[in-house]
Amino acid sequence: MATERKIRGHVYRCDKLSAADAVLLFGEFSRLFDPFTLQAIRDGDAVKLACENYLALSANSPNPTELQAFMTRAVELCRVGSDPAIVGVKPAGLEDFAEVAFFALEVQFRDFLAVALAARSSGETDRAA
Repeated sequence: MATERKIRGHVYRCDKLSAADAVLLFGEFSRLFDPFTLQAIRDGDAVKLACENYLALSANSPNPTELQAFMTRAVELCRVGSDPAIVGVKPAGLEDFAEVAFFALEVQFRDFLAVALAARSSGETDRAA
């Protein structure tokens, strides 16, 4: 079942990828984004922080074309009604683009990150004891 979110007057839907496809996407995602972004997605704050994170990433990215291509692929995981999400149409503006992309990343990785980051935190606690 698709996860839905209303963003700037349009309802975007996103289904989770298969495990094999998600592994590939996560590999690319984790190479481009910092741990703060991983935690924001885990905590469900990704959309709230989307524009801020995208601006910071764009300013610090050694390869903005790579970042733009990744974010476009994330947007393309979504649908608007029965239509595919197409950058420049829906979402049209930069703020919509970032918000929809981070929504798609949240759908794909939030559950995994909740488990993975919790395990990492408890492992760090266990090692400290």
